[in-house]
Amino acid sequence: MCELSKGDDHVSKNLTTIEEYEILFPATIFVDWSKTAIIENIGKRGKPRKYPQLFWEFLSILRLYLTYKEVESICNCLYKSKLIPKCPDHSTIVRRVSQVISITKKI
Repeated sequence: MCELSKGDDHVSKNLTTIEEYEILFPATIFVDWSKTAIIENIGKRGKPRKYPQLFWEFLSILRLYLTYKEVESICNCLYKSKLIPKCPDHSTIVRRVSQVISITKKI
């Protein structure tokens, strides 16, 4: 189980009230990770994608309710729980989630 420690930057200074949330993840993101990444890289020019598009869409939904640092913490928890093979860094999360949000705003 992943928990936030007192040293995390995004944890509020008032640690007396800690709320616990339950987040239900769509299992297809994690089960078909490598297969989805391989399919998305077929015919792609340039550097291959490390993360499936569905993963970024999932993070963009989380971003509607959480800060980028909190989304990054969830990614770290998923990585520590061995649900995802690697954890994106903060700048990658901000860039890719912003791209997904801007695309959905155009639609």
